Amino acid sequence: MTQQPPCNDGVTVDDGSCIISTTCNKPTPTGLHVIDIIHNRARVKWDNMSSISCTPEQYRVQYRVQGTSAWSTKNAVNTNNCGTFNQTGRLLTNLLPATTYEYRMKAWYCFTSGASTWTSIH
Repeated sequence: MTQQPPCNDGVTVDDGSCIISTTCNKPTPTGLHVIDIIHNRARVKWDNMSSISCTPEQYRVQYRVQGTSAWSTKNAVNTNNCGTFNQTGRLLTNLLPATTYEYRMKAWYCFTSGASTWTSIH
């Protein structure tokens, strides 16, 4: 009998073709980019980090004027009692026009302790 391979991280449905890990290794968010930059606001976007073994409980985006040290924070929280959570963006408002910002983010996952590491600064 052949042993099934482990499932890829993006698997969200158990079709029996692979072995699903029940361990969430708290992956750091990927695919960060910014869209909808208008005067004093911008939307930070990221990949959906939900998988068969990990459900995000909260994402935290930190941002600051480039070259400064004080971070501002926006959260995206799973209000579905750790059920489905497909949020992949957060609007940042009250930004200074014609100013360059940098940002980073991390994720907390349901049913695990702690959080992912911070992404690199973008």
